[in-house]
Amino acid sequence: MKSLLHSVTETTSTFHKEVVFYLLLLVTSLFVLTETLELASDTRLLPLLFLSFLIVMIVLKLCFLLYDRFYGLPSAITDNSSSFLDEFLDTDVEVSTIRQFRMVAWVIGATFLVYLFGHLLAIPLFIFLFVFLESDIPLWKNVALSMGMLVAIYLIFVQLLSMRMYEGVVTFMLFPLL
Repeated sequence: MKSLLHSVTETTSTFHKEVVFYLLLLVTSLFVLTETLELASDTRLLPLLFLSFLIVMIVLKLCFLLYDRFYGLPSAITDNSSSFLDEFLDTDVEVSTIRQFRMVAWVIGATFLVYLFGHLLAIPLFIFLFVFLESDIPLWKNVALSMGMLVAIYLIFVQLLSMRMYEGVVTFMLFPLL
């Protein structure tokens, strides 16, 4: 009986932490959105695009959380893996520290890739390496995801927004006329 009560209390606590986290994220995103609306029309296009997507995703996540809490989600939507907050707030200090060092190493690696190869090549390369080494997604899906990201970055930033992206040290040395 005591373990059942502890389990229910722990689940409720995790639920409340997740709801508070996503509500704070939503409020912050809405604040940034209102500040973005004060920018010039051409300057605010990209932030509005990203913020709109972020707000929709947060609202969907909150809807899933609340629906799951009160009605239960179908098994096709849920899985047995732990939530993001459970992994982030891991009580095992040694595992949490190793995970944090690994994530910091990935961020440093991503920065180094951007320095070497520029944004256009580094972001898909980083996604490929991260997914390849950190997940069990099949190789063909990983390659498709990376190539899709390369095309999306090129179309959105280079073609649609006419942005000149940082080329990187290696790319500039190999292709100086680009």
